[in-house]
Amino acid sequence: MLDILAERIVSSGVTQLAGGRAHNCALRNTQKFFCWGFNGSSQIGDGATVTRLQPVLASNVSGTIRSLALGGDSSCAVLAGGEGICWGNNDYGRLGNGSMTASLAVPQPITQWLLDDLIFRDDFED
Repeated sequence: MLDILAERIVSSGVTQLAGGRAHNCALRNTQKFFCWGFNGSSQIGDGATVTRLQPVLASNVSGTIRSLALGGDSSCAVLAGGEGICWGNNDYGRLGNGSMTASLAVPQPITQWLLDDLIFRDDFED
């Protein structure tokens, strides 16, 4: 059964699957992605806050998507040029945009200082 599911996923053009607390996304070989599940913080990327039982295009997210990462109620993507963007629940500043605005449906660029200090450091410690 799992082999059949994996074959269908690959043949549909899905190159990456990502899972959050209660939402999931599939990145296709077209660099567009589709999400489904709980959407109370606009984490699915379609600009709404309606739970989606079927995959919907993340139409609020533009650019060529290289990879996805999902958190509890937030989502992030790395664009082809290396820029990071995040949207959804921003409690405790989890979107990395330098603010603590509650939830953001429009993707926010990750601030450069965060990229420089955390993601690209070679001396990052646990």
